Amino acid sequence: MAGWQIGLLWDKETIKCVEAQVNTPPEWGGVGFDWFNKTAAEVNVNDVYTGWLWGPGLENDYDGTRGRYFKAETFGPYGSGFMNTFNGSIPALTLTFQALQTGSSSLSLTDVEIGNGKATPIGYRVCDGIVEVGAP
Repeated sequence: MAGWQIGLLWDKETIKCVEAQVNTPPEWGGVGFDWFNKTAAEVNVNDVYTGWLWGPGLENDYDGTRGRYFKAETFGPYGSGFMNTFNGSIPALTLTFQALQTGSSSLSLTDVEIGNGKATPIGYRVCDGIVEVGAP
């Protein structure tokens, strides 16, 4: 794997995402650099970022009725092609939710892509889910 992107939608009245943790493969050099929501003062031009993150991330009020998380990550430009690809198993993303009220919410994956070092898609399976929030 040389890159991925994931979008997830949920009912914002039932649950709220309180934390999003991207798990960058160690072959990509540790924590990825997030290009979104940065000021010029937050970017050190002398640093080498080997994992690059793209996308707005967490949006608990995405479209009035749903929350959304969207992010993509690729290995950066340093190193050549297959040297930076990841071969193994890793949770690319961990999301933590807070229950807001009883009910249910679908968890709908959107815009899922996984690619190799030649920018060719890698096969995957998308499985949406449901969260049931019961009374305490």
